[in-house]
Amino acid sequence: MKIRKRAKHLRKIYCSDLESSLDNEFVHFHVHCTENKMEKNSPFDLLKLLHSNDLYTEFSNVEFVYRKFITLAVTNCSAYYKSSLVQNL
Repeated sequence: MKIRKRAKHLRKIYCSDLESSLDNEFVHFHVHCTENKMEKNSPFDLLKLLHSNDLYTEFSNVEFVYRKFITLAVTNCSAYYKSSLVQNL
């Protein structure tokens, strides 16, 4: 299953931050989203779903991954912007 394979890959990258239950959490969270017809949402929408329904304690590893993903995108954009400003000088 793709979800388990990708979760294991994330655990290798963030081994000190994620628990071994990450793949099971993602599978259960995927089922929860599918049952609620929420398959095609952005990571930010899924993070809001976790918090608005108090699911972040049940899916703590999934919540961490989505927070990390959203933060990395902002960090990379601001770093790119700053480097392009330096290049223009």
